[in-house]
This record gives sequence, C-alpha cells and structure tokens, in this order.
Amino acid sequence: SLLLKDIIERTGRVVDRGMARLIECDDQALALLILNDSGTRRYCMPAGDRHLAVPLSTEPVFRRKLKALGYIVSADNQVGE
Repeated sequence: SLLLKDIIERTGRVVDRGMARLIECDDQALALLILNDSGTRRYCMPAGDRHLAVPLSTEPVFRRKLKALGYIVSADNQVGE
C-alpha cells in the first residue's frame, strides 16, 4: 500500500546519534576558530552562530584539544554537573 511504502521510505531518514553537550562561545569568530581548527574540528559541529554541539562520546578529547588551543570550557554554566 501507499502508506506502507511511505513509512518504509521515511524509516531511517531521521536518526538518533546520541547525546551531545551544547557549548556556547563568546562570539561567532571564536566558534568558527574552534570549528575550523585541525585539532578540534573532528569533535564538534555547528549548532547556530555561537554554539557548538559536542557528542558526549568525543567530549573528553574535544576538551583536551580545546585546552591545547588555549581555551577551557567554563564549569560555571554547565547544567547537571
């Protein structure tokens, strides 16, 4: 049936890839620096102009690479920690 075909086609088009931490940068230039740095870019993705999404599975290495770049995520604003 058409409905079943539609359901089958839509299955897998939206996939849950797990939890991520939302990191807010002071400005867009800093977010772009982190997104384009060879050490950090593999571990984050853009989530707006000043925000980065960091999968929880890559958060420890992202933080190490970010520290090597000269930045540390502020613990003051982290929810749930």
